[in-house]
Amino acid sequence: MKVEPIEEYCLGKKVVVVVESLRPVRGEIRWYSDRKAGIVFDEPLTFEELAEWVGKRLELASLKASYKQG
Repeated sequence: MKVEPIEEYCLGKKVVVVVESLRPVRGEIRWYSDRKAGIVFDEPLTFEELAEWVGKRLELASLKASYKQG
């Protein structure tokens, strides 16, 4: 996962990624360049977890679009 970290010196730091509708995922910052950092997860998300999350995001986007049209 690529993120914009709060502090520059972050290589090797342990982190917990919290994204709405997903379980918290532990990982470690492996690279830092141009104010971006890469996190490698200790345990990757399963395809099912990711598919469910994408489905929820699409459903929410669809609801917002229909609300704006109404």
